[in-house]
Amino acid sequence: MGVDYYRILGLDRGANPKEINNAYRRMAIKWHPDKNPGNDMSSKMFAQVAEAFEVLNSKKFRAKYDKFGEEGLKAGKSGEGYTFSGRTVKIFEEFFGTTNPFASTVGVVPGGFRGQSKDASVGSPYALPLSDPAGPSKMKTVLENLDVTLEELYNGCTKRLKIERKRVSKEGQVISSSHKYLTITVRPGWKKGTKITFESEGDEIPNTIPADRVYVVTEKPHKFFQRSGNDLIFTAELSLLEALSNYTLDVTTLDERVLSFPCNEIISPGSTKIIEGEGMPISKKPGQKGNLKIEFKIMFPRRLSNGQKAQLAKILKKGPPSK
Repeated sequence: MGVDYYRILGLDRGANPKEINNAYRRMAIKWHPDKNPGNDMSSKMFAQVAEAFEVLNSKKFRAKYDKFGEEGLKAGKSGEGYTFSGRTVKIFEEFFGTTNPFASTVGVVPGGFRGQSKDASVGSPYALPLSDPAGPSKMKTVLENLDVTLEELYNGCTKRLKIERKRVSKEGQVISSSHKYLTITVRPGWKKGTKITFESEGDEIPNTIPADRVYVVTEKPHKFFQRSGNDLIFTAELSLLEALSNYTLDVTTLDERVLSFPCNEIISPGSTKIIEGEGMPISKKPGQKGNLKIEFKIMFPRRLSNGQKAQLAKILKKGPPSK
Protein backbone atom coordinates (compact mmCIF):
# COMPACT_ATOMS: atom_id res chain seq x y z
CA MET A 1 0.00 0.00 0.00
CA GLY A 2 2.82 2.42 0.81
CA VAL A 3 2.65 5.70 2.71
CA ASP A 4 -0.63 7.64 2.43
CA TYR A 5 0.46 11.29 2.26
CA TYR A 6 -3.14 12.47 2.17
CA ARG A 7 -3.94 10.64 5.39
CA ILE A 8 -0.88 12.11 7.12
CA LEU A 9 -2.16 15.62 6.38
CA GLY A 10 -5.80 14.71 6.98
CA LEU A 11 -6.80 15.51 3.38
CA ASP A 12 -9.06 14.15 0.67
CA ARG A 13 -7.38 13.22 -2.61
CA GLY A 14 -9.07 16.11 -4.36
CA ALA A 15 -7.58 18.71 -2.02
CA ASN A 16 -6.59 22.00 -3.66
CA PRO A 17 -3.29 23.86 -3.01
CA LYS A 18 -4.87 26.11 -0.37
CA GLU A 19 -6.20 23.12 1.54
CA ILE A 20 -2.78 21.46 1.36
CA ASN A 21 -1.15 24.61 2.77
CA ASN A 22 -3.72 24.82 5.58
CA ALA A 23 -3.32 21.14 6.41
CA TYR A 24 0.46 21.41 6.58
CA ARG A 25 0.12 24.48 8.77
CA ARG A 26 -2.05 22.63 11.29
CA MET A 27 -0.11 19.37 11.34
CA ALA A 28 3.34 20.96 11.42
CA ILE A 29 2.37 22.99 14.47
CA LYS A 30 0.75 20.01 16.15
CA TRP A 31 3.86 17.80 15.80
CA HIS A 32 6.57 20.46 16.11
CA PRO A 33 9.33 19.06 18.41
CA ASP A 34 9.45 22.28 20.43
CA LYS A 35 5.81 21.77 21.32
CA ASN A 36 6.39 18.12 22.26
CA PRO A 37 9.81 17.99 23.99
CA GLY A 38 11.18 14.49 24.54
CA ASN A 39 8.50 12.87 22.37
CA ASP A 40 10.17 10.65 19.76
CA MET A 41 6.86 10.01 18.03
CA SER A 42 6.40 13.75 17.56
CA SER A 43 9.75 14.06 15.75
CA LYS A 44 8.84 11.18 13.42
CA MET A 45 5.43 12.65 12.66
CA PHE A 46 6.96 16.10 12.09
CA ALA A 47 9.24 14.58 9.44
CA GLN A 48 6.35 12.63 7.84
CA VAL A 49 4.27 15.79 7.63
CA ALA A 50 7.15 17.62 5.92
CA GLU A 51 7.59 14.79 3.40
CA ALA A 52 3.86 14.62 2.69
CA PHE A 53 3.78 18.37 2.10
CA GLU A 54 6.86 18.27 -0.13
CA VAL A 55 5.20 15.68 -2.37
CA LEU A 56 1.65 17.08 -2.48
CA ASN A 57 2.85 20.68 -2.85
CA SER A 58 4.69 19.72 -6.06
CA LYS A 59 2.57 19.24 -9.21
CA LYS A 60 5.16 16.85 -10.62
CA PHE A 61 5.54 14.67 -7.52
CA ARG A 62 1.84 14.73 -6.71
CA ALA A 63 0.79 13.66 -10.21
CA LYS A 64 3.20 10.74 -10.12
CA TYR A 65 2.15 9.78 -6.59
CA ASP A 66 -1.57 9.93 -7.48
CA LYS A 67 -0.97 7.66 -10.45
CA PHE A 68 1.57 5.15 -9.13
CA GLY A 69 1.52 5.50 -5.32
CA GLU A 70 4.56 5.78 -3.07
CA GLU A 71 6.44 2.90 -4.69
CA GLY A 72 5.94 4.31 -8.17
CA LEU A 73 6.91 7.79 -6.97
CA LYS A 74 10.18 6.59 -5.50
CA ALA A 75 10.98 4.01 -8.16
CA GLY A 76 13.24 4.66 -11.16
CA LYS A 77 16.86 4.82 -12.08
CA SER A 78 19.35 6.89 -10.12
CA GLY A 79 18.21 10.47 -10.03
CA GLU A 80 14.75 9.78 -11.49
CA GLY A 81 12.78 8.59 -8.45
CA TYR A 82 11.68 10.84 -5.62
CA THR A 83 13.68 10.85 -2.39
CA PHE A 84 12.66 13.00 0.55
CA SER A 85 15.02 15.96 0.79
CA GLY A 86 15.20 15.66 4.60
CA ARG A 87 14.71 19.42 4.86
CA THR A 88 12.16 19.04 7.65
CA VAL A 89 13.17 22.13 9.59
CA LYS A 90 13.98 24.15 6.47
CA ILE A 91 10.54 23.52 4.97
CA PHE A 92 8.94 24.71 8.21
CA GLU A 93 11.16 27.81 8.29
CA GLU A 94 10.40 28.69 4.68
CA PHE A 95 6.68 28.26 5.28
CA PHE A 96 6.39 30.14 8.59
CA GLY A 97 9.46 32.34 8.57
CA THR A 98 10.83 30.82 11.78
CA THR A 99 12.19 27.50 13.05
CA ASN A 100 10.62 27.92 16.48
CA PRO A 101 7.06 29.29 16.50
CA PHE A 102 6.83 28.91 20.27
CA ALA A 103 9.77 31.13 21.23
CA SER A 104 8.99 34.12 23.39
CA THR A 105 11.34 36.74 22.00
CA VAL A 106 11.27 40.18 20.47
CA GLY A 107 9.56 40.04 17.11
CA VAL A 108 7.01 37.40 18.00
CA VAL A 109 3.54 38.42 16.91
CA PRO A 110 0.22 37.46 18.54
CA GLY A 111 -0.38 33.86 17.61
CA GLY A 112 3.17 32.82 18.40
CA PHE A 113 4.99 33.36 15.07
CA ARG A 114 7.70 35.74 13.97
CA GLY A 115 7.10 37.82 10.85
CA GLN A 116 8.33 36.06 7.72
CA SER A 117 11.80 36.76 6.49
CA LYS A 118 12.19 38.53 3.18
CA ASP A 119 13.40 35.36 1.49
CA ALA A 120 10.52 33.30 2.82
CA SER A 121 7.85 35.77 1.75
CA VAL A 122 9.26 36.34 -1.75
CA GLY A 123 11.35 33.47 -2.99
CA SER A 124 10.22 30.47 -0.97
CA PRO A 125 8.16 27.81 -2.77
CA TYR A 126 6.09 27.55 0.41
CA ALA A 127 5.60 31.26 1.01
CA LEU A 128 2.36 32.34 2.65
CA PRO A 129 0.24 35.04 1.00
CA LEU A 130 1.56 38.54 1.63
CA SER A 131 -1.77 39.39 3.23
CA ASP A 132 -0.82 37.04 6.08
CA PRO A 133 2.84 37.90 6.66
CA ALA A 134 2.90 36.83 10.27
CA GLY A 135 1.59 33.33 9.73
CA PRO A 136 -1.65 32.02 11.22
CA SER A 137 -2.84 33.26 14.58
CA LYS A 138 -4.40 30.88 17.06
CA MET A 139 -7.87 31.29 18.42
CA LYS A 140 -8.16 32.10 22.12
CA THR A 141 -8.13 29.00 24.34
CA VAL A 142 -11.54 27.79 25.47
CA LEU A 143 -11.64 27.06 29.23
CA GLU A 144 -14.35 24.86 30.69
CA ASN A 145 -14.88 23.33 34.12
CA LEU A 146 -14.84 19.56 34.57
CA ASP A 147 -16.97 18.87 37.64
CA VAL A 148 -15.74 15.76 39.44
CA THR A 149 -16.90 14.20 42.72
CA LEU A 150 -14.46 13.31 45.47
CA GLU A 151 -15.30 9.64 44.92
CA GLU A 152 -14.32 9.98 41.24
CA LEU A 153 -11.06 11.68 42.17
CA TYR A 154 -10.37 8.90 44.67
CA ASN A 155 -11.22 5.93 42.46
CA GLY A 156 -10.60 7.38 38.99
CA CYS A 157 -13.23 7.49 36.27
CA THR A 158 -13.85 8.17 32.59
CA LYS A 159 -15.74 11.24 31.41
CA ARG A 160 -17.26 11.37 27.91
CA LEU A 161 -18.07 14.92 26.88
CA LYS A 162 -20.22 16.00 23.96
CA ILE A 163 -19.00 19.14 22.20
CA GLU A 164 -19.87 21.16 19.14
CA ARG A 165 -17.33 23.34 17.39
CA LYS A 166 -17.26 25.65 14.38
CA ARG A 167 -15.12 24.70 11.41
CA VAL A 168 -14.15 26.24 8.10
CA SER A 169 -15.44 24.48 4.98
CA LYS A 170 -13.41 23.88 1.83
CA GLU A 171 -15.08 26.99 0.41
CA GLY A 172 -13.81 29.08 3.34
CA GLN A 173 -17.20 29.40 5.04
CA VAL A 174 -17.61 29.05 8.81
CA ILE A 175 -19.95 26.17 9.59
CA SER A 176 -21.04 24.30 12.70
CA SER A 177 -19.57 20.84 12.70
CA SER A 178 -21.43 17.76 13.78
CA HIS A 179 -21.27 16.81 17.43
CA LYS A 180 -18.10 15.19 18.68
CA TYR A 181 -17.28 13.30 21.87
CA LEU A 182 -14.11 13.86 23.90
CA THR A 183 -12.95 11.28 26.42
CA ILE A 184 -11.12 12.20 29.62
CA THR A 185 -9.62 9.53 31.85
CA VAL A 186 -9.54 10.96 35.38
CA ARG A 187 -6.70 9.31 37.26
CA PRO A 188 -6.95 8.50 40.98
CA GLY A 189 -5.50 11.35 43.01
CA TRP A 190 -5.96 14.18 40.54
CA LYS A 191 -6.43 17.52 42.28
CA LYS A 192 -8.73 20.41 41.56
CA GLY A 193 -7.08 22.74 39.07
CA THR A 194 -5.66 19.89 36.99
CA LYS A 195 -5.89 20.87 33.31
CA ILE A 196 -6.60 18.57 30.37
CA THR A 197 -5.90 20.05 26.94
CA PHE A 198 -7.43 19.00 23.63
CA GLU A 199 -5.44 20.71 20.91
CA SER A 200 -7.39 22.51 18.19
CA GLU A 201 -10.78 21.22 19.39
CA GLY A 202 -12.23 24.72 19.79
CA ASP A 203 -13.74 26.97 17.14
CA GLU A 204 -12.01 27.90 13.89
CA ILE A 205 -12.36 30.89 11.59
CA PRO A 206 -10.67 31.43 8.23
CA ASN A 207 -6.87 31.80 8.29
CA THR A 208 -6.52 30.80 11.93
CA ILE A 209 -5.46 27.78 13.94
CA PRO A 210 -8.44 26.36 15.84
CA ALA A 211 -8.53 27.11 19.54
CA ASP A 212 -7.38 24.58 22.12
CA ARG A 213 -10.09 23.33 24.44
CA VAL A 214 -8.92 23.08 28.06
CA TYR A 215 -10.87 21.42 30.86
CA VAL A 216 -10.08 22.41 34.45
CA VAL A 217 -10.90 19.91 37.19
CA THR A 218 -13.25 21.26 39.86
CA GLU A 219 -14.01 19.27 43.00
CA LYS A 220 -17.62 18.93 44.11
CA PRO A 221 -18.23 19.33 47.86
CA HIS A 222 -18.61 16.06 49.77
CA LYS A 223 -21.09 15.42 52.55
CA PHE A 224 -18.61 13.82 54.98
CA PHE A 225 -15.05 14.35 53.73
CA GLN A 226 -12.88 17.34 53.03
CA ARG A 227 -9.65 17.16 51.09
CA SER A 228 -6.41 18.78 52.18
CA GLY A 229 -3.68 18.03 49.64
CA ASN A 230 -3.29 14.26 49.71
CA ASP A 231 -5.07 13.91 53.06
CA LEU A 232 -8.74 13.44 53.86
CA ILE A 233 -10.48 15.03 56.84
CA PHE A 234 -13.51 13.38 58.43
CA THR A 235 -15.50 15.12 61.15
CA ALA A 236 -17.01 12.70 63.66
CA GLU A 237 -19.88 14.12 65.72
CA LEU A 238 -20.21 12.34 69.08
CA SER A 239 -22.65 12.83 71.89
CA LEU A 240 -21.22 13.63 75.31
CA LEU A 241 -22.09 10.11 76.42
CA GLU A 242 -20.21 8.59 73.44
CA ALA A 243 -17.22 10.79 74.14
CA LEU A 244 -17.05 9.74 77.80
CA SER A 245 -17.77 6.02 77.40
CA ASN A 246 -16.48 3.24 75.21
CA TYR A 247 -17.50 3.91 71.62
CA THR A 248 -16.73 2.40 68.21
CA LEU A 249 -16.62 4.80 65.27
CA ASP A 250 -17.44 3.43 61.80
CA VAL A 251 -16.22 5.38 58.75
CA THR A 252 -17.33 4.45 55.23
CA THR A 253 -14.46 5.23 52.84
CA LEU A 254 -14.70 6.69 49.34
CA ASP A 255 -14.30 3.20 47.87
CA GLU A 256 -17.12 1.92 50.13
CA ARG A 257 -15.05 0.03 52.70
CA VAL A 258 -16.02 0.37 56.37
CA LEU A 259 -13.26 1.21 58.84
CA SER A 260 -14.02 0.63 62.54
CA PHE A 261 -12.11 2.51 65.23
CA PRO A 262 -12.67 1.60 68.92
CA CYS A 263 -12.49 4.70 71.11
CA ASN A 264 -12.00 3.39 74.63
CA GLU A 265 -10.40 6.53 75.97
CA ILE A 266 -12.22 9.74 76.86
CA ILE A 267 -12.46 11.94 73.78
CA SER A 268 -11.89 15.62 74.44
CA PRO A 269 -13.44 18.37 72.30
CA GLY A 270 -11.12 19.21 69.39
CA SER A 271 -9.11 15.99 69.62
CA THR A 272 -7.97 14.23 66.44
CA LYS A 273 -6.92 10.79 65.29
CA ILE A 274 -4.58 10.11 62.33
CA ILE A 275 -5.00 6.96 60.22
CA GLU A 276 -1.99 6.55 57.94
CA GLY A 277 -2.49 5.44 54.34
CA GLU A 278 -6.25 5.99 54.24
CA GLY A 279 -6.22 9.38 52.51
CA MET A 280 -6.31 10.26 48.80
CA PRO A 281 -4.24 8.32 46.27
CA ILE A 282 -1.07 10.19 45.25
CA SER A 283 -1.24 10.43 41.45
CA LYS A 284 2.52 10.77 41.02
CA LYS A 285 3.25 7.88 43.39
CA PRO A 286 1.07 4.93 42.36
CA GLY A 287 0.13 2.68 45.26
CA GLN A 288 0.66 5.38 47.88
CA LYS A 289 -1.97 7.39 49.73
CA GLY A 290 -2.12 10.30 52.12
CA ASN A 291 -3.60 10.07 55.61
CA LEU A 292 -7.10 10.13 57.03
CA LYS A 293 -7.52 12.72 59.79
CA ILE A 294 -10.51 12.23 62.07
CA GLU A 295 -11.58 15.37 63.90
CA PHE A 296 -13.94 14.85 66.83
CA LYS A 297 -16.77 17.26 67.55
CA ILE A 298 -18.54 16.74 70.87
CA MET A 299 -22.25 17.55 70.85
CA PHE A 300 -23.15 18.78 74.35
CA PRO A 301 -26.79 18.52 75.49
CA ARG A 302 -28.70 21.80 75.27
CA ARG A 303 -30.40 21.40 78.65
CA LEU A 304 -30.42 19.10 81.69
CA SER A 305 -33.05 18.64 84.35
CA ASN A 306 -32.21 19.32 87.97
CA GLY A 307 -32.29 15.59 88.62
CA GLN A 308 -29.82 14.91 85.81
CA LYS A 309 -27.53 17.65 87.05
CA ALA A 310 -27.61 16.12 90.55
CA GLN A 311 -26.73 12.71 89.15
CA LEU A 312 -23.80 14.13 87.16
CA ALA A 313 -22.58 16.07 90.14
CA LYS A 314 -22.64 12.91 92.20
CA ILE A 315 -20.77 10.94 89.52
CA LEU A 316 -18.18 13.62 88.72
CA LYS A 317 -17.76 15.05 92.23
CA LYS A 318 -14.21 14.72 93.45
CA GLY A 319 -13.75 13.14 96.82
CA PRO A 320 -11.56 10.72 98.70
CA PRO A 321 -11.17 7.37 96.96
CA SER A 322 -13.59 4.76 98.20
CA LYS A 323 -12.19 2.04 100.45
